[in-house]
Amino acid sequence: MSSASSEAAGSAAAKPLEAAADAATPTEAAAVGDVRLAIELSGGLELLFGQVKRFDVVLSRPTGSGADEPLKMRGLLTWMRENLLKERPELFLGEGDALRAGILCLVNDADWELGGTMDHELEDGDDITFISTLHGG
Repeated sequence: MSSASSEAAGSAAAKPLEAAADAATPTEAAAVGDVRLAIELSGGLELLFGQVKRFDVVLSRPTGSGADEPLKMRGLLTWMRENLLKERPELFLGEGDALRAGILCLVNDADWELGGTMDHELEDGDDITFISTLHGG
């Protein structure tokens, strides 16, 4: 995956817990059960993700006991660590792949704590925003 500038959008298609496949365009049709997400990074977090501020991704729902197994934030964070994060994972995720303190997460412009944090179920078309409130000084 490449970007022309820090403002460029990245795109990827993959299963949540598998390596990223070849890049796909954001307008590519998702298969039944796939979840299209827009992931935005700001407050310096983009530095950890190869200077890319936005990723448009298509992820498959995890396979489990039911055909309609939901994709949860926990799975997204693990997938981001394995496929998008370029450096210093400890500045994004803490122990157990939990989001590090000092990073705000919004799902469709609402605090993720309103939706269950790590167990929040993601839906097709969700916008996920991560904002770092941590700054050196």
